[in-house]
Amino acid sequence: MTPDRTLVDSVRAHLEAPSWEGSAEGTVAVVASVLGRMDRSVVVESTGYFNHTFIPDLILRWEKRSKERRVFLRLDAGRQNLLSALDSRAVDESVIVGLEDPPEEEWGDELGDLAASRETMVVDLPGVSGLQPQGGDFDDVVPSSMLRGGLGTVQLEQASELQASGHRFFRAASVVDAESISAPAQRISMNLSAVEHERLVGLGRVLWQARGGSPQDFPIQTTLSSIDSMGLRLLLETSPEQTSAFWRAIGQSSDPDLVYGLALGHSSNLHAFVNANADRIRCKALVVAEGELHGSESLEWSSHPGTIALTGRDFVAYIAQSVETVRHLAREHTMPTTRAVGERLASRIVESVTTETQDGTRWMVENENGLEEHERVEFLDWEGGHRGLVTSIALRVAGTHVDCRFPVLESSARTTALLPVSSLVQAVLPVLWHLDEGDAHSLEGMYQELERLAVEERASGQLSFD
Repeated sequence: MTPDRTLVDSVRAHLEAPSWEGSAEGTVAVVASVLGRMDRSVVVESTGYFNHTFIPDLILRWEKRSKERRVFLRLDAGRQNLLSALDSRAVDESVIVGLEDPPEEEWGDELGDLAASRETMVVDLPGVSGLQPQGGDFDDVVPSSMLRGGLGTVQLEQASELQASGHRFFRAASVVDAESISAPAQRISMNLSAVEHERLVGLGRVLWQARGGSPQDFPIQTTLSSIDSMGLRLLLETSPEQTSAFWRAIGQSSDPDLVYGLALGHSSNLHAFVNANADRIRCKALVVAEGELHGSESLEWSSHPGTIALTGRDFVAYIAQSVETVRHLAREHTMPTTRAVGERLASRIVESVTTETQDGTRWMVENENGLEEHERVEFLDWEGGHRGLVTSIALRVAGTHVDCRFPVLESSARTTALLPVSSLVQAVLPVLWHLDEGDAHSLEGMYQELERLAVEERASGQLSFD
């Protein structure tokens, strides 16, 4: 790998600044920015210190990971100085970034072995540059894993080997090539903690299975029974576009509810994953808000803090596992007329309907067995809707009571039991919001595809990846 001098030159320029304070701040900021690019889920925080003996310059934190990692920047990255720092135990379980280019002496195996035993990664600036994601398939996985659990010494040669090994490993998993998996995985393990290596290998196993490989034939033993939140994030962020059957298989190998914690925004992979697993992802609440008009011909899934969202031509439906998570996303709505609601209900099972007149009088019709279609039509089809506007409807969805409300500040559906997203959206979204023809057609197509995947899955026990 040809060394990228950008980081080295940038750090050198800051170190040569006339002001010590400006020099320190600039150097820390540059390194923080580069480390942040190694893992899109990391938060890099400055401590305000620089080149301190035992107080780190930076702290690495992850939202779904309780353990943080310290980063020490070292002006003197000589072998003896680094050995002394490691011997002191003040830098255990950390990352040490040497700012010299190149170090005045070879680091050697002794330094690498001691760093690994202290669960610490010692890396120079060319090594940091060499660990940057290159934009290829799954190229983010090794850099992010090294940031969380890298060990030993990493200079440009080692960084190049690790990146190449990661590419070979995931390529082999993608094509179910058992003979080509073990060697690159073994090379990566030399510079990676056992926990992070297990996660990386587990991600490869999930990819192997999603591509049709048998779990029993995967050549590396792993104790992970399913993909975790960090693994799912990496897969969604780094995988090239895949078929819906692939993402259905990934849903089998993970907890699809993990999607609520990812906050990936709009992503083609995230959309495909939710689309293929909407009957597995569970929810309790849905809030519909007016969205900006756009010309898209299909609905789009996205993920946000604590929620997933379905965007149509003129609306956004926010879905979560508690109504508190989405309540603040509601916008002002006009309550629908009884006639409008009657047209939206179609063949849905209605438990009750509540209306309110201009003078505040409320009317409710309920039937604990559910209103039959002729009863519902008779109740809702008043001339001019003289009993006012609809404030709420109680539906029976997949055997569960769902409360749909139309107050002035909110149009929402909620239930006390967890329901599949597919069931809640299909039952209540067209009731809460008038879907135009394009969105209605797109929603129907979405559920036809989901049903096709589920039927194929039940029939064969395996998915087709054609």
